Amino acid sequence: MVQTDPFAILPLDKWKWHPSPLAGQIVYVLTSSASGELDLAPKSWVQMAGFNGPLLSLGCSKHHWTHNNIMTTGHYTVSFPTVEQTRCAGAIARTPRAERVAASGLTPVPSSTAGIPHLRECPAYCECELYREVALEGDEVLILGQIRCLAVHTDVIGLGPGEMYSRLAPGFFLEPGVTGTLALED
Repeated sequence: MVQTDPFAILPLDKWKWHPSPLAGQIVYVLTSSASGELDLAPKSWVQMAGFNGPLLSLGCSKHHWTHNNIMTTGHYTVSFPTVEQTRCAGAIARTPRAERVAASGLTPVPSSTAGIPHLRECPAYCECELYREVALEGDEVLILGQIRCLAVHTDVIGLGPGEMYSRLAPGFFLEPGVTGTLALED
């Protein structure tokens, strides 16, 4: 009996993965220009990169304002929105840079360490200091940031795991036009 391979090979282009087995958590990265202009950018290539530090990795294009601002100031803040708060991420990304904070409907509040605000309505945020930039293919880079402050809304702390993650409710980019959230096991 000849066994056939049950897998279909997908193209090596994330935009063409259907379905995508790699989800990216949607976050809002806030940076500031040298002149103090605040920028908000939805990103979905972010994850822990090291326990010691701790380090957070962020995929970016070196032509984006996010990258330029981080390289200039050495600081950025990552706000972790709920899946509901991520529903406008695509629209925010298409909005002119100077109008993105207003388009998000979220409120920037002062940071505790780096001077880069976080978004009040998001249930968690971290303030990062540039640790290293790693050049990737083309114009892509991986930014490694040392987390200087990690904060979670107090109404989430102390709940059982199911309720905690239900309140954090992170949103994930799966493929263009398709997002999802966590489904915890019983």
